[in-house]
Amino acid sequence: MWFKDPLFYFHIAGIGGLWGLYYVYNLDRVPITHRWRFNTVSQHHEKQLAQRLVRDVLDNGDSTILPDSSSEHTTVQRVFDRLVPAAGLVDTDWEVHVIDDPNTMNAFVLPGGKVFIYTGMLHLCSSDDELATILSHEIAHNICRHGSESVSRTLLWVPGFVISSLASGLDPDLVEVGMDVAFRYPNSRVHEREADYVGLLLMAESGYDPSAALNWWKTMEEVKAREVVSYMSTHPGHHNRLEQFYAWLTDARTRKLGRRCSGEVDSPTVSVAATDYLRRRRVSVLLLPSTRSVRPWGCCRACRLRLEHTGKHHVQRSTATE
Repeated sequence: MWFKDPLFYFHIAGIGGLWGLYYVYNLDRVPITHRWRFNTVSQHHEKQLAQRLVRDVLDNGDSTILPDSSSEHTTVQRVFDRLVPAAGLVDTDWEVHVIDDPNTMNAFVLPGGKVFIYTGMLHLCSSDDELATILSHEIAHNICRHGSESVSRTLLWVPGFVISSLASGLDPDLVEVGMDVAFRYPNSRVHEREADYVGLLLMAESGYDPSAALNWWKTMEEVKAREVVSYMSTHPGHHNRLEQFYAWLTDARTRKLGRRCSGEVDSPTVSVAATDYLRRRRVSVLLLPSTRSVRPWGCCRACRLRLEHTGKHHVQRSTATE
């Protein structure tokens, strides 16, 4: 038998060692949360993959994309424009698409900044703050590059799936379910929790009320009363999400009061690029002479009073064309 070969275990050890070096070499950290993760997909390949996926969605005859002039798209774009500068990814080729399907409550983002939201979910939002909860979550997926991480992990699971099927002699469908429960679903739930946390900080940075996330997930808990058992789902349960948001809310409020009321955005990736992005979107910006940093519009009342008192102009929506 092949496993009785005296060199067999040396071969296994050698392959395992090479695989371990490859795994460690491709480890990097997720922005903001600093979680270690395996990622082999470059941003260039990520954009190529995104282009194919976007074409598939847009060419799908079952999906009706609302025009940019529709009230739904205008609402989503307004909130989205306020979130992007705080994300520090204004150089990304962002696109927002609203899919006209009142029976579907979903939103998703594709690598490269292509965001899709269904009218079924949009109509559940009672305020811009709740809509910001959804959009900031999707932007956070892009910040953390969860799409490329999922593709990279699939490259690890496929060999394991094949070896497990051959070695066990079990039905491949059964082995696939086992791999999903053991690896794919838990990793997906990690991505969702990470996007929840980063998205909450992002909406606080943009001047939205982070407590609106609690109202939104309470609504989702009522609408989707029957849920799949968490370990068989790619998403955390709504109740678990509510508990997490309660725990994170203090951090988000502190960030909103501290960062927003300081009149500055300290991320060096935001300043110049954010100005260009906001001007392209016809949003005027505030440039502080001392730091040349950019502050997205929508500051709190205390900040507006302070800025007016010091002779600085607060940010407002501009109706002038470029």
